[in-house]
Amino acid sequence: MDFDIERHKTTRLRLKEVGSSLKDIADELGVSPGFVTKVSQGWNVSKRVEAEIAHRLKIDPSEIWPARYKRKEDA
Repeated sequence: MDFDIERHKTTRLRLKEVGSSLKDIADELGVSPGFVTKVSQGWNVSKRVEAEIAHRLKIDPSEIWPARYKRKEDA
């Protein structure tokens, strides 16, 4: 498990800056907002949710969850 409440708070703020939210992602993917929150916090793992969060922030998932993803330059 990779629980990190500070990373979650930062992710929420960054999403807000780009005009999005965890709820928007949940609606888009057809999952519950609670599930997306748990993924963002690190309680759950979902490559699909993580990829969508990273996509909306225009970054690689490894920048948010480095323990779960190899960085492109490390591959």
